[in-house]
Amino acid sequence: MGAQANKGKTIQTAASREKRIHWLMGEDGARRLGHQVPRWEAEQLVAPVGASLGMLDREEQRRKQDLERQQGLSKELHGHGYVGRAFEELCKAGCDARWLESVLLDLIEFPLGQSHATYTAKEKKRLERAIANLESAAHELGEFIQQTGSLILQSTVEDWPTPPHGLPIFLRGIAYCLRESRASGSTKWRGFRRMNAAFRIPYLIDEVDRRTGRAHFREMAELIRAAYGRGDFSEQDLKMLVYRSRYSSRRRQSNSSSLKKHTQV
Repeated sequence: MGAQANKGKTIQTAASREKRIHWLMGEDGARRLGHQVPRWEAEQLVAPVGASLGMLDREEQRRKQDLERQQGLSKELHGHGYVGRAFEELCKAGCDARWLESVLLDLIEFPLGQSHATYTAKEKKRLERAIANLESAAHELGEFIQQTGSLILQSTVEDWPTPPHGLPIFLRGIAYCLRESRASGSTKWRGFRRMNAAFRIPYLIDEVDRRTGRAHFREMAELIRAAYGRGDFSEQDLKMLVYRSRYSSRRRQSNSSSLKKHTQV
């Protein structure tokens, strides 16, 4: 698209960037993303001038990698190896084949591992500054709109993310949601956790247990090992992952209950 090459990477030029933006705003872009793309959204999706990848490019790369992994896993599930036999065993025990395959393919999107907490003290301070900046911007825009509302409302910009007169409320709303995600009285941002498979696998094991009468840890470990290409992931690893996840969940619920009782006293 008219971009320049640099060490094997495609570098965005002003012309190529503008061409990509117009493509996103057109019919092809609407079909690609499932909705009509306004200029403000296209600007954020396309790589800036001098960069190699934009938000849309990174998302496309991730989707392509996930699709390749899903296709490989699907082939193994219906094959005659260890993975195929484990899949067949679970289906015979009572799991619906389409449901189990769908859940496993979706699972690939989440990294395997223990869910680590929350953000560091440095990240927490950055987020607090962002909240303060949002509230400050909301205040400034509110005063600006009151004084010169006719100017902003007559702007030639189309498809605002939210109606111009509602921008202060919108920004304060984001600041409020971010702040509320922090548990009251806690030093950690409990509402912010890196989503990974540790959140989903315990529910999957529980559902397998419900459908078949037992958890089938050996067969499930085989399938999860294939899904992530982790030859070292064992049945014991799966049991430990489930145990840790359930323990952490119970601890968070206990802390939350204790906090509610404390605040009600």
